[in-house]
Amino acid sequence: MINVITIAPERSRLVGGSVDASIGERTTADTGANFTGSSGSLGYFLSGGRLGSDGLLPHSKLDSAYIYGKLDYKLPGRGYLTGTVHYSGADREHLYVPQSNMMNDVDVRYLYTTLQLQRPLGDRLELEVKGHYAKRDMDSEQKRISDGSLFDLLQDREDAYGLTAQMVWRGDHHLLVAGTEYKHKEFRVADSFDPTIQLPKHSRNFDRYGLFLNDTITIGPLSVTPGGRFDSCPLGDRFSPSIGVTWQVTDQTLLRGYTAHGYSAPRYTKDGETADILTGQIGAESLAIPCLWLKGTLFRNDTSNVRDIFNQDTNIPERRIAFGSELEIRTVPVWNTSLGTGWTYTDTYRAGDDSTVYLPSQTVQLMLRYDDKKYRGVLTGRHVWWHSNPAFEGRYSGMTWDLHLGAKLYKSEQNSLELFFSGHNLFDTAQYPDVYTPNTGRWFEGGMKVRF
Repeated sequence: MINVITIAPERSRLVGGSVDASIGERTTADTGANFTGSSGSLGYFLSGGRLGSDGLLPHSKLDSAYIYGKLDYKLPGRGYLTGTVHYSGADREHLYVPQSNMMNDVDVRYLYTTLQLQRPLGDRLELEVKGHYAKRDMDSEQKRISDGSLFDLLQDREDAYGLTAQMVWRGDHHLLVAGTEYKHKEFRVADSFDPTIQLPKHSRNFDRYGLFLNDTITIGPLSVTPGGRFDSCPLGDRFSPSIGVTWQVTDQTLLRGYTAHGYSAPRYTKDGETADILTGQIGAESLAIPCLWLKGTLFRNDTSNVRDIFNQDTNIPERRIAFGSELEIRTVPVWNTSLGTGWTYTDTYRAGDDSTVYLPSQTVQLMLRYDDKKYRGVLTGRHVWWHSNPAFEGRYSGMTWDLHLGAKLYKSEQNSLELFFSGHNLFDTAQYPDVYTPNTGRWFEGGMKVRF
C-alpha cells in the first residue's frame, strides 16, 4: 500500500493517474482512484477509495471510505505553497463476544487539513511554516447479542489545531534545524452505561508551546545528530534531549546508535497525565557478506507512569522496562528471486517486582519474492508469540501464510494494465491473543489496476 500523503503532484503532464478494484469473499471490495498533474505553476494530486465487507467473521461488517487532495503552487522565484485535505470515515462492527452476550459497533470520522509554505531565503537557508487543523469524532455502541438492546454508549470528540515555523540551514558539514511550535487540543468525552440517562460531558483543553533545535554534524564517515526540545504546557515544563550517531565503517557496513528522553501525549482522563519515556538503541547494517543484506538492532525502553489495560491495577500507574532485539536478512535477487526473514524479540517486565507483562514477545516473518517486471509473486509467513494471559485462551502456535500474485498484461511509458490475486491465511491457521478477537481464516480476493 502506498501512502498517498507523501506523493507529490506530477509536473510533466496535465492528467495522469490510476484506477484499481478488487473483490473477495463476503463481498469484500476495495476500490480506489488517483489523479495527478499540473498546469503552469499549479500541481495537484487527488485520491479516493472505498473498502467494504459483509464481514469475514461474525459481526465484522465494514463500510469505510476516504478522500485526499493536495494542491501545490510554485511561487515566483523559488518556493512552494502547499495545501492538503484528508477526510475518512468508517462504520465497523467491531467486537462479537458470545461469552459475554456483547457486541460492539464503532463509527469514526476524521478530518485533517494543512497549509504549508516553503521559501528559500538564500542558497543555504530555508523557511518552512505549516499550519494544521484536525477533527476526530468517534461513537461506540455496546449491545446485547440476545436482543440487540443498547447498554453502553461512548462519544469521543477531539479537535486540534497548531502552527509550526522552522528555519533550515544547510552547511558544508551541518544540517541545522531550529523552530517553534504551538498546538491546541480539545477533548470531549461522554460515557454512560444507561443510554436513557442524559450523557455527562467531560472536556479538557490542552495548549502546548514548543521550541526545538537539532543539528546533523558530518565529519568524514561519522555523523552526529544532537537535538533538544523544550515544551511548556499545563502539566509543567518538559525538556526532551536526544542524540544519534552513525559511523560508515566501510562502503558496505554502517554502525548506528540513538538515545532520547521524552513524554507521551496527555490523556484526557486522570488529570491529563503523561508517560515518561527513555529509549536507546544500537545497531548495524552490512552488505559485507556476499549476496546478503543484514541489519541488527538492540534496544531498551524505560517507560514510567504507564496506565493501560495491562496494568495489574488500572488505578495505579506502572514503570515498565522493555529490552529486545531485531534481526533482518535479505538476499540479493538471483534469477529474479530473493529471500527475506525478520525476527523481533521483546522482554517486557514491571520495574517494581520484575513481573512479566502480557505483551507480544516474539515475531517471526519469512518472505519469498519473485519479480521479473512482468510477473511477480510474494509468499509471506508470519508468527506472533502473543504471550497473552492463559485465562484469555489465545491460540498462536502456528504460522499464517499469504500469497500475492500479479501480472502486467500491458505496459508502455505511462500506461499499464495489471491483474492481481491474493490468498490470505492459506492454511487457515489460528493466530490470536484472546478468544474474544479471533483472526480471519482462509480467504481469497482478486482485482485489476490500470495506470494512465
